[in-house]
Amino acid sequence: MAQVSLPMSLGPAFWDKQKPALAKAARPPVSKLGEELKTLGKLHLGIDWSALGDDKLDSVDKVSARVAQLDDAAKGRIKALAEQAQTVETAALKFETEAKKDKAFPKEPLAALATMVKATKDYRAEVDEFVAAARKSLAARATALAAQKAKAVPAPGASPGAESKAAKLVRTRGLDAIRRIRKPVPGAPPLRFLVVQGKTSVATYMGPAVGPTQEGLLKGLIPTETPFKTFKDPHGVLVWEKNAVTFVSDVLPAGVVKKMQLWLRKLLKLNLKLRVRRTDGAVEESEGEEIAEEMLEAEPLSAADRNEQAAEVKQRLLRLQPEIQRALRGASAEEIRQLLASIGQHDKNGSYDEAEAGIDEIEALLEPGDAAAAPAATQGAAPDAAAATDAMALWKTRRAAALTSLKAVASQIAEAKHPASGRAILELQAVIKNLTAEPSSLQQVKELKTWLASDEVVADVCEMAEDIRAPLLPALEGLRATLRA
Repeated sequence: MAQVSLPMSLGPAFWDKQKPALAKAARPPVSKLGEELKTLGKLHLGIDWSALGDDKLDSVDKVSARVAQLDDAAKGRIKALAEQAQTVETAALKFETEAKKDKAFPKEPLAALATMVKATKDYRAEVDEFVAAARKSLAARATALAAQKAKAVPAPGASPGAESKAAKLVRTRGLDAIRRIRKPVPGAPPLRFLVVQGKTSVATYMGPAVGPTQEGLLKGLIPTETPFKTFKDPHGVLVWEKNAVTFVSDVLPAGVVKKMQLWLRKLLKLNLKLRVRRTDGAVEESEGEEIAEEMLEAEPLSAADRNEQAAEVKQRLLRLQPEIQRALRGASAEEIRQLLASIGQHDKNGSYDEAEAGIDEIEALLEPGDAAAAPAATQGAAPDAAAATDAMALWKTRRAAALTSLKAVASQIAEAKHPASGRAILELQAVIKNLTAEPSSLQQVKELKTWLASDEVVADVCEMAEDIRAPLLPALEGLRATLRA
């Protein structure tokens, strides 16, 4: 978190520089300004600003303790510091008033006094902003941790240490991807990857296709590590080279390989050797262990897990129906038909991992063509009625999915009964209320887009639940394209 800096103009040395000029004055005012500046400096250095932020807080209890620490400082040392800054300002103004009575008083000290008065005002404002920002940051961290804990509550009958569904899915995809690149099949589609970098972790997804769904999975696995930075390379591929999982990409930044390895080690329970190879031949790699074939076998699913996975396959296909139907009228129609047939067969055979991988590939095909957006109406012509119907149907489908997700998270947070639960639920309810059911005018659509893209409450909700903006914003763009001004 940002710290408060004491301006150089409020240090004793700044005022000491004026002594030669003050010595030329006939009768310089008597003042303790120099002593007051020394006191201000001591009070400023007596505060450990970095210890009042939200860094390294991994539980709601720790956040509560930090809030109490901040409150004590605000009432004690920070208050005394602000009062001393006011004392310095008063002393400087008094000195200036007295000095100006002498028409021949040197100009340099007067200019220095004006600088100091302005600096004290700015400094007090910066201190106030620091306290306000720290309170907001701590509240947001408490909300995110409460939501994270609520999400982590095991389902009835599950063991206390039950792994999240998202973690299982990302691990299953990762192990499958590594098996495929170790024994590639000629003509098989390339394996892709997506990386989400948080404050300390670099979450990594490996699979046949990547898009908003996979990005949401990774962010959900490191929800308290905002702000996130996502690296998705449309030309990047995953290969097996030099006994290592190799990410061929010019997008991944230097220095992420070891963090990727650490995160995957926890998720996959494997100490993989990782490499990033750029197209110019430059390589960055980490050390790892030899991986035996049996170590890549996925864990067998329980009957309950298989039933849940089967239901998820059907739900994902249902959510994508408006986009799929529109895409079946486009350039990717034949490829999508083949994937749908393959998904249906996998579903029938109970191969739900393969079925979900097929859905991932369909999503990737929908994304580049912006399937969320209905075909734009010809400028100046009447909007296409079918396109408008499709666009509204897509918005309703995605809005319903977002509402279901937000309400589920609100229920989990309410059951958790954490100190920050009330605030989190209010934010969730506010977002739910503002998701217009049927935005029918261009103005409504524009306002919704602006609100979703820039509102702080929406951003907070996306961090504690899932990023509802990813599916909703393209749907709104589709509506916009069918509406007249």
